[in-house]
Amino acid sequence: TRLKRFKDARKEIEQATHFDMYIINESFESAFEELRSIVIDGKVSRTSKDDAMKLCKKLLKEFDELTWL
Repeated sequence: TRLKRFKDARKEIEQATHFDMYIINESFESAFEELRSIVIDGKVSRTSKDDAMKLCKKLLKEFDELTWL
């Protein structure tokens, strides 16, 4: 269900500091292409850890503001 997915997503975002690479899923096509370039081509993530942490902090704040979650 959506509620479970939101709860799972929050837990995953809380663990982001432990990750080495980040893929921001703004669109399926761009996320898939970045994942492919990391796995197949051995390239590094286009998203820096600092940028990823800023986004994670923003998302966690938004989660905290949801009254139904």
